[in-house]
Amino acid sequence: SPASLFNHAGNGHQIKVNKAAAADTASLLFQSNWTGHAEMGLAGSNDFSIKVSSGGTWNTGLSISPAGHVSRPSQPAVRAHRTGTSFAPAAGQQSGFTTLALNQGGFALGAAAPGGGNRIVVPAGGLYLLGLNVSVLTSSGHTTSLMLNGSQTLIFMNGVAGGAQIQSATGIFFLSSGDFLTLAHAGTAQLELGVGKTELFLTML
Repeated sequence: SPASLFNHAGNGHQIKVNKAAAADTASLLFQSNWTGHAEMGLAGSNDFSIKVSSGGTWNTGLSISPAGHVSRPSQPAVRAHRTGTSFAPAAGQQSGFTTLALNQGGFALGAAAPGGGNRIVVPAGGLYLLGLNVSVLTSSGHTTSLMLNGSQTLIFMNGVAGGAQIQSATGIFFLSSGDFLTLAHAGTAQLELGVGKTELFLTML
């Protein structure tokens, strides 16, 4: 049939899909040539979810708990930092990160950066909120830039000569799948490393 119609002459109409237990499934499955590509309903729990698949692995795009809490478990989000206590980058070099303290949606560490650490590789195209924190122990005057694909400056921060200081900046940018992010350094500074120190965060909007 090219279409189905469920109609009622009164005040309303419901389609009920019931399951016996929470671990069972009550859902609508959408197929192409008899292969499932999208599903919505109560799939294996009492959370309402919307899942998609390319024909193999299923990924949950949206989940709503019985309390009404909404989550997007495949939405790209990451917090990245570099291990160690401090780091004095060479002027003109680009550096990267070694640890993904939080990683959702497929971010990865890519090729090594000349100044140590690795590139952060973007898993999916879209608008992202980016934030960069730089914790400086000492400086004789420096700049730190967040670079897209090694050549385009997304965020630029100009430090001052002196002792300990914290620099933070945020912005919204469009990133493509496969893009990579690094830090570019100029001047002379000793940066403090670790969680909550010099770190990068991204989340897809």
